[in-house]
Amino acid sequence: MPPLAWRSATTAPRAGRARAAEAYLIPHLPSGWGAAILEVVKLLIVVEQTASGFSAYSPDVPGCIATGATREEVEQLMREAVAFHLDGMREDGLSVPPPQTYATYVEVAA
Repeated sequence: MPPLAWRSATTAPRAGRARAAEAYLIPHLPSGWGAAILEVVKLLIVVEQTASGFSAYSPDVPGCIATGATREEVEQLMREAVAFHLDGMREDGLSVPPPQTYATYVEVAA
């Protein structure tokens, strides 16, 4: 299965613009400006092994998924997919909702 990073068919044209802007802006920001311009949010990503590789999703970003051959690949694609999704929300005038989910483990007799 080829790698997939998906937000929505309605926002696909933004992908080129977002990548181009990021490729230009990030290296050209004066030292220390990144934190002042870009808000950082920490989101839970669930990664699952599949028959053909790995898939990932974020419960806090419905519909935003990624697949890849390795864990590293799916994590990187998910980072890109979430960033693209949040950029699209901002472009549409929507606020980024705060994360609501967390992960924990429970122990039970097997």
